[in-house]
Parts: sequence; C-alpha cells; structure tokens
Amino acid sequence: MPRDDTAALRFSVARPSAALTERLMRGEVHVWRARSDEAGSYLKRDCLSLSERERAARLKYGAHRELFVFARAMLRVVLGEYLNADPARLVFDVEPGGKPVLFGRDLEFSVSHASGAVLMAVARKRVGCDLESLGRKLDIDALAAASLGERERDVFEQTPKRAQARLLLQLWTRKEALLKAHGAGLRRDPRELEMPWPARLAARDECMSDGVRWAVEDIALGAGWRAAVAMEDRCAKVHGFCLGW
Repeated sequence: MPRDDTAALRFSVARPSAALTERLMRGEVHVWRARSDEAGSYLKRDCLSLSERERAARLKYGAHRELFVFARAMLRVVLGEYLNADPARLVFDVEPGGKPVLFGRDLEFSVSHASGAVLMAVARKRVGCDLESLGRKLDIDALAAASLGERERDVFEQTPKRAQARLLLQLWTRKEALLKAHGAGLRRDPRELEMPWPARLAARDECMSDGVRWAVEDIALGAGWRAAVAMEDRCAKVHGFCLGW
C-alpha cells in the first residue's frame, strides 16, 4: 500500500481579505480549512439565502444543521472577498451534472465538510476538493466494491485490515475531488477513475478525463482525516489558509 508520507501543505492562519484574495492568479489554487467550533464566531450567518436557510431547517440533526450553515456562511464570506462583493448577494447556480457554480462570475470553487470541519478550494480554473473523517462509520467492503477499479481492488485486498479504511478513504477523496472538479459528479462510475500506483501520498498525479490533464493532490490534515484537491491546471501551485484550524 502507499506510504503515509504526505508532504504537508502549509496552512497559514488568515482571514479572507482583499490583500490576500487579489493575489489569486490563474495558475494557483487557494485551499481554505476551518472548524465550526473555532471559526464559527467570525462568520456571519445572516448572509445565507432564504433557500439555504430553508434547507438547513429541514436537516434532522442539530450538528448536521450547524455544520451546513457554517459551511455556507464560510463559502459566501470567502467568495465575497475574492469578488469584492456582498456575501449575501452572491447567486449560485447548478450545472447539468450537479456542479454548483457562481452565477455570472469568473471564479471556480468547491466545498466539502465532515465532522465539524470544512474544506474549500478556490481557483480561476476548474477545481474540486473532498474531505473525509476517519472517525465516520464506514462499510468498508461496500464502499470498496462501489468505488475501486480492478487494479485498485487488488491492492486494497492485499492491504492489512487495520489500514484498509485509511487507504480506501484516501482513494475516495481523490476520486470525489476529481469528479467534483470535472462536473460529472457520481453520474460517472468512480471505478473507471483508477488512480496511479504506487500512489505516494505526496505525489501529484495526472488523470486523463475528456482530453483534459487533471492534477490530483493529497492534503495532509492530520491522522484522523483524508483530503484531496483536483485541478484542471496540472502545474497549479496550491496555497493553504486556515480560519483557526
């Protein structure tokens, strides 16, 4: 199995501001991370749209509702700084494949949340990110059957049981990030997107998709997490920022 030797992306503690966001160039990706229990007081929740508030109200569990509201507030506040716009006035649309986009804006984004944490990627070209917690309840065999290609399945089955969940979620975050960036979502079978092997976690891997050469990079967030970002620009430089996490 791949070694857990991820070259950690350095995250600078920051708050979105014009001085920072104006530096986002076309060949760069900005990755933001935050925890609702650490950065929640900074983000104003009144910027959510009516439909977002209604969606939050429909969530059954309080923790899920709080995380959804926090993630949407973070998305609006951060994007508002990049666009020099009122976060409450941002309008979102959904592409045919289910990919959320900013209406009438030349800025790409992706957001993922799990277990009280949020990961967000912003770029001038297509980008996707995914975050998973190793503490989640997981049907390992079912997820492996639904997401791994033949070669990946062979490696997975040769991996010690104690390490299978870690390996599986790393592969899953890579695939999910790529599918989000591409815009296909789960309409495309993730088993068709076999990641290169051996997959050094520090490596940036190229995956062909519709003639576009994508870069998929793992993001080290600590032992309890797996995360990845996918970029249309395979030479993109990734910068990390955190709101308290």
